[in-house]
Amino acid sequence: MRIFSLLASIAIATFAVPSIEVLPFARSSAWAANFSSINGSWKGSGRLRLDDGSSEVLRCLAYYNPKDGGQKLGMAVRCASTSYKFEFRSQLSLDGQRVTGSWEERNFNAEGEISGTFKPGVISLTATGGIETAMDVTYSDTMQEVKMTGAFGTFKGMTLSFTK
Repeated sequence: MRIFSLLASIAIATFAVPSIEVLPFARSSAWAANFSSINGSWKGSGRLRLDDGSSEVLRCLAYYNPKDGGQKLGMAVRCASTSYKFEFRSQLSLDGQRVTGSWEERNFNAEGEISGTFKPGVISLTATGGIETAMDVTYSDTMQEVKMTGAFGTFKGMTLSFTK
């Protein structure tokens, strides 16, 4: 159960995701080439999928704080289901289209690194450390869709939707 919570928190906090085809959102005419468009508080829900075919509903609150003109991003995400509760923090840096950073899950004292690519509207990330997973995040200035797949212990995948 502990590894499941850790995996879920990594996915959620880093948007909670590069091996998935994602449908893009309609983009606004003033599309930011950095993290500035996701600034602020977000609410979300989604599903955690387990290897046995069962799933649980997740409820999440997230706060994103872009810095240095949107080239850096601090995140804090809290999520809970009927069986799991976690708190994730992350610091990301953007250099052109390259994303790097670190993550930590506070309930389980776990941490690691994040790397990936950024394109306006789509962020593809890989988290390493206590676990390894890949995720894609499709976003606009008012919505985020997070998709993650993998097979780690009893954890099989996750989908989340956030709104401002």
